[in-house]
Amino acid sequence: MGYGHNHLSANKISPRLEPYWSKEQIISFYGNASIDYHTSSLTADTITVMIEENQAFTYGKSVLKDEGQIALGNEISYDLETRWGMIVKGATKFEQGYYYGDELRKIDDDVYDIDAGLFTTCDGLHPHFYIKTNKMRLYKGDKVVGRPVIFYVNHLPIFAFPYGIFPVRKGRQSGLLVPYPGYNSGDGKFLKDIAFYYPYKDYADIILGGDIYEKSGWEAHLKA
Repeated sequence: MGYGHNHLSANKISPRLEPYWSKEQIISFYGNASIDYHTSSLTADTITVMIEENQAFTYGKSVLKDEGQIALGNEISYDLETRWGMIVKGATKFEQGYYYGDELRKIDDDVYDIDAGLFTTCDGLHPHFYIKTNKMRLYKGDKVVGRPVIFYVNHLPIFAFPYGIFPVRKGRQSGLLVPYPGYNSGDGKFLKDIAFYYPYKDYADIILGGDIYEKSGWEAHLKA
């Protein structure tokens, strides 16, 4: 069906389930519903659209595609015009990492807030290491900021810091690297590659960093 110069569509479970219109200009789609609007699309078990406000709400397993970015969640609130959104129990991927949270919010074109967040560069279905934060802010193509920051390995907390900044830029960009947490019987808990990366022109890569070990202290290293 049409909606301005854009397109709304719903795939129905059976021919008896038609979209429901209300007097308040609210339309609801049931059963594998989908909406396409400009460069955004929503897919969910149920979608309700407030026509005058240009807002959509999904219920059940939901997928949001926004200019190539894909996010999953249990519920999504999305402004079709401004492309501001909020996802409950959400997950998404940006550049070098995977992000999960009780609530994900898009607050600007390239800025996202995540409550009770989890960040990992592990692409496993059940990541064996990750970083958890109460509050996380992602600057797309730039960095991740979290507080506090707790490093986990196999769901075991290894180290905690009150604050953390991790770059997620593509290519050879100077900045802090994401450290690797772990545990073994010899070292106990450890955090490796707490490092700063510096690309020297087109000739060399310089990494100045260190490792922290629960049982044996710490050590520094320089790689070039």
